[in-house]
Amino acid sequence: MTDSDNTPIGGAIHGLLRGSQEGRFVLSGMKYADLQRLKSADRAGLLELFKGSEYAVLQQVKKGSTDELAALLIEQAQAAQRAMATMGLMFAGMAFVNIFIG
Repeated sequence: MTDSDNTPIGGAIHGLLRGSQEGRFVLSGMKYADLQRLKSADRAGLLELFKGSEYAVLQQVKKGSTDELAALLIEQAQAAQRAMATMGLMFAGMAFVNIFIG
């Protein structure tokens, strides 16, 4: 599938992600070779690229719009950022306990 100007669906998603700070965070986690594959991917190529992803991502690749898929990828990246921040706070708290109390 391509959009109206013959951009592959992967290229359209890349453009949507590149257009926002949160989307650029998603792209920053990808290898260069995968970014190149994304830019030229059709739906089958996206399924291969996102193989091993959560069910919701795979369903969006199969049936969703480019906007919906980009939004889902951004949402998942934001959730991962929040989880990493929480983990960092937990480790900092454990270090504080070990240094000052332990």
